Amino acid sequence: MTIDHLREAGITLIELLVVLTLLAVVAGIAVPIAYTGLGGVQVQSASRRLVATMRLAHDSAVSSRTAHRIAFDPQGPSYRLMKEDGDGRRLFDPSAEDDAEEDADESGPSVVVNEVLPEGVAFLDLKGGETDTLPTFWFDPQGHSSGGEIVLGDSRVALRVILERAASGVRVETGDRDDWD
Repeated sequence: MTIDHLREAGITLIELLVVLTLLAVVAGIAVPIAYTGLGGVQVQSASRRLVATMRLAHDSAVSSRTAHRIAFDPQGPSYRLMKEDGDGRRLFDPSAEDDAEEDADESGPSVVVNEVLPEGVAFLDLKGGETDTLPTFWFDPQGHSSGGEIVLGDSRVALRVILERAASGVRVETGDRDDWD
């Protein structure tokens, strides 16, 4: 083997720099795409948990024949599911620290869910329901609700959770964050 033959078998510094530059360009494109996707996952997860809580509120109200409410704290950002007694009085204060407690009422155990949104996810908009101290959606024993819309999102992604009045149906709509600001 001659020295000329060994030079031809290796790679040059220029070839190595070209390959590294191409890798940097591909990484520069892929990282922002992956980052955006992660934000969407957190918003989707938060919306799924909210939908599950709304369905639980509906089912619990019908099965226990007792009104239930979900109070939203936009500053938290969090929400709490509460069971009410027969007089419409709250059995649990939404600012209470305990997540679940047993009620001595003959209707059985009270349902209490306290959920905090993931870091970076917030309530962008709350429409409908009642507002006393916190925006509140109610579910009555006949299967109806107050209805309303909640837009959850982060700096890039937004999802709208819609609560129907008649049958307390819940659906999620996707869209651009700018559509619902």
